[in-house]
Amino acid sequence: MAPLSGARLRQWSDSLIEFSAPLVSVVLCDVLDSTVFVAAAPGDGAPVVLASARDGDDLVAWRDTSASAALAPAAFAPGTITPVPVVLTVRAPGASAGVGRCPLGGGTAPRWRVPIHGAAPAALVGMPATLHRDTQWLHYRSGTAWWLGKRARDRGGWETVQPVAGPLLSAAAGGMRIQALDASAQPTAHADSVTLLQVTWRMPRRALSRTGSGRDSAVLWLPLRAGGAP
Repeated sequence: MAPLSGARLRQWSDSLIEFSAPLVSVVLCDVLDSTVFVAAAPGDGAPVVLASARDGDDLVAWRDTSASAALAPAAFAPGTITPVPVVLTVRAPGASAGVGRCPLGGGTAPRWRVPIHGAAPAALVGMPATLHRDTQWLHYRSGTAWWLGKRARDRGGWETVQPVAGPLLSAAAGGMRIQALDASAQPTAHADSVTLLQVTWRMPRRALSRTGSGRDSAVLWLPLRAGGAP
């Protein structure tokens, strides 16, 4: 969640965080009808995660609206342009498309073909993009135990929850607590103003105390990126 801005939070409560999870960053090389061709972002390797893209994932591209309309990632120097997000909806998993034209580095790069719903504006060519998937981390009950779980969503709906950590204390005993804070470290209910999430988990202590019971806890601070620009 570290690269997220508050605007990418869908909802949160004491038992759930739902957010638009970034999976991989790429650069848009070309647009052909309902297909976009992408290459690895500068400094990254081949974006093989695109092979597991799902129908309904978002490919969030950034468009330059300045007068210069520079078509290269280098144009995103601080203060030079105002990037505007354009959301493209993925239609199917991506596939390797070999080396081809890309306004990146020497002009060619290993590319991946990603089918989308609709057509992408040609003006996006050369701009950075990020693949996103709606994801939930949640406190849930399975049998008699409580767990931290994770699940993601595609156009078919939410997948089955997979356990990540636990067992935790029950919801009534405060097994999971989430607090969203703004830049002044004050609680906020507005996603756009969230800059920090405090997540607390409580669990039974494995080594019992002298009284025969006890609890352990873990606190995770998640600072979010201010703003949504790349």
